Amino acid sequence: KKILFTLSILLACVLAAPSHVFAVAYNIADATFIQVALDVSGQDAQPGDILFNDDGTKMYLVGSENDFVYEYNLATPYDIASAVFSEAVLDVSEEGNSTGMTFNDDGTTLYVTGSGGDEINEYTLTTPYDVSTGSFTQRIPITTNRAPNALLFNDDGTVLYVLDRLDQEINEYGLLNPYDASLSFIPQVALDVSGQNGQPTSMTFNNDGTKLYLLGYDSQEINEYDLATPYDI
Repeated sequence: KKILFTLSILLACVLAAPSHVFAVAYNIADATFIQVALDVSGQDAQPGDILFNDDGTKMYLVGSENDFVYEYNLATPYDIASAVFSEAVLDVSEEGNSTGMTFNDDGTTLYVTGSGGDEINEYTLTTPYDVSTGSFTQRIPITTNRAPNALLFNDDGTVLYVLDRLDQEINEYGLLNPYDASLSFIPQVALDVSGQNGQPTSMTFNNDGTKLYLLGYDSQEINEYDLATPYDI
C-alpha cells in the first residue's frame, strides 16, 4: 500500500481528510479515507503546508496563524499518525502569511512563501533538516506573482514552480544555479489551472514526475495532470 499526503490547504482541513491509501500507487481516483492522522491545532490553527525530510522520519508544518515552522518526529517514516511534536521551531514571520515551503536538495536551505508579500523568504539551516538551527537569509522578490501559495522544484533543482492562488496559474522560474531561488531567468506561465479551480492552493508531483496533483480551495478537490515530460509542468 502506498500512502500519499497532499500539501497546503489539505492539511488545513486535516480533521476532515488527512491521509489516503491507494489501491494503485499514486492513483488518487482510488483513494479512500482512513482516519484523522494528526491534530495540529496545538501548534497552528491555520496550517498551510507540510514537508518531510529526506527519509521521512521528520515532518514540518507551517501555518499562517503564527508564522512558525514546526518540526515533528515520526516513529514510522512518512506515517503522519506516528508524529510527535519535537518542540523544534523556526520563526518565519518575515512572510506574514505563510502558506507554502520547500527545501533545497540537502536540507540546508528552506524557502517559505505566502500571500503576505510577493516574495520568497530564504532560511539557512546549519544542521540539515533541523529547523531549530535555521536563520533568515534574504527576501527574493517574485513580483510577477500576486498571491504565491506554494513552491515546488523539478527533479534537479533547475526550475522552481510557484503556484499563484489569485492568478490561478503555475509560474516557472528557470534557475541559474540548481536549488538557488535567488538567481532566476524571467518567469513564464507554465500552466493555467483556472479551468479546474478558482483558488488553487497546493501542488505536488508523483514519485517519477509523470503526474502533477493540484489542490484547490473552491472545489475542495484534487486534480490530476499527466506530464508528457517528467517534472515539466
